[in-house]
Amino acid sequence: PLLFMLLSATKTDAEFMSSPFALPQNFPGTLIENFMAVWTGSLNFPDGIGGSFPVQVFTPFLTMFWNTLVLTVLSLVVMIFVGLMFGYAIGTKKFRGKGALIIFLLIVQSVPFFGYIMPLYTVSNWFGLVNRLLGVVPVYVAVSLPMTIILFQGFFGSFPKEIEEAAMIDSCSEIQKFFSIVIPLSVSSIVSLGVINFMGFWNEYAIANLLIGQEFDLRTINVGIMMASNSVGVSYYYYMFMLLTLSAIPNFIFFTVFQKRILTGVAMGGIKG
Repeated sequence: PLLFMLLSATKTDAEFMSSPFALPQNFPGTLIENFMAVWTGSLNFPDGIGGSFPVQVFTPFLTMFWNTLVLTVLSLVVMIFVGLMFGYAIGTKKFRGKGALIIFLLIVQSVPFFGYIMPLYTVSNWFGLVNRLLGVVPVYVAVSLPMTIILFQGFFGSFPKEIEEAAMIDSCSEIQKFFSIVIPLSVSSIVSLGVINFMGFWNEYAIANLLIGQEFDLRTINVGIMMASNSVGVSYYYYMFMLLTLSAIPNFIFFTVFQKRILTGVAMGGIKG
């Protein structure tokens, strides 16, 4: 399927319809034309006299890429920071209601997304987060926090008590201990969880479509792909296949670079003691 997608992105619609598995007849000319169509968000429409003219129909790829990158990075930073504090408190401190809080997080995590999609939209609209790019960030953070806290709680559950005691002897406050000792010693788990959630935020579609899908200049890559698929249908194969190819490249690079971190993060918090 991957090779078929890459091959189809270098063809015209006529070439694809006549022979889907054949090599392109005009390479790299057609590849450049298809790339520019996705880069600008333009489609070629027949002019009735044997030619065609470009019309901007979709959000340019660079705009969608930037929107996706902004949402992913900001959501990741906020989620890691808040989840780190919650996970550390739950994993290392004793307080009333701790067990109930953990059960609550597990219950929230087990609810399917489409089970609370309408309340999510209602609350987001009430807070003025709909049709705003940065309004998606707190929603991303809220949805991903339960599992993040649970994983960090499992990691900090095995955090050496001697280190904390040594910090207390040296007159470190809780804030100093957290930023000077806990965070530096947790870099490995932070990076592992960050890599996993980066891919989750980057590939997210449902929430982005719900909150900003109707705004032409705010669409993310995955929202743009679905909008193109629903609008173009089967008339412009070259646009769809090139859009899919460009959208897959960042994921491929990211996964290749951080594959070891992804495997490490899967087991994070699973071994204790």
